[in-house]
Amino acid sequence: GKKAPIKEEASEENGEEISNEESETKTKLTVSYKPQYVKGESGVTLTEVLAKVNPKVLADPWFKTELISPLNIEPYMDRELDTLSGGELQKASIALCLAREADLYLLDEPSAYISSEDRVKVSRTIRRVISHYKKAAFVVEHDIMLQTYLADSLIVFSGISGQEGHAYSPVRVAKGMNAFLAMMDVTLRKDMHSGRPRVNKHGSRLYREQKESGKYYME
Repeated sequence: GKKAPIKEEASEENGEEISNEESETKTKLTVSYKPQYVKGESGVTLTEVLAKVNPKVLADPWFKTELISPLNIEPYMDRELDTLSGGELQKASIALCLAREADLYLLDEPSAYISSEDRVKVSRTIRRVISHYKKAAFVVEHDIMLQTYLADSLIVFSGISGQEGHAYSPVRVAKGMNAFLAMMDVTLRKDMHSGRPRVNKHGSRLYREQKESGKYYME
């Protein structure tokens, strides 16, 4: 078969059967997936891949306004994928993932190789597009700033790396962040002017006040 234009990333929707033991019914879900590591293939442009994934993307003004322009991928739409930088390829991969029509969107570390300024745009783009689709998305991400802009809820994991782990039930962002930061013994506030998360210096007045009140995360 033909290679995927962006290696390790499925270029088509994948149907997954999800069984419900109580009702004994099965529902087929289509999934669009962006992996953590992506590599562009030679001989194919971003325009060509987007057109193959979803022909409406290049003709529909909504996609231009809400997906292509915010990600700022227009300057290299006609370049071959293997000529793109790490950040450019990452944004191209995000665009391809969001361009597909699917029931569930899975994005693994969309902030990789992307500047801090672009991360805000990426997070807001993902949120707007998924909200417009009225679909669900799971995003694995280590950038706290991106997650606070992006998420409606969080799943917090605890345990020992490579040995054991425990996943907690999904909770609202503030509660999830508070639980995670308590594990890390870190307190975080949002800057009054920029709205961006700021880590309080360990042992500082703000650190002590937030820790004593049990509010490791201040919105």
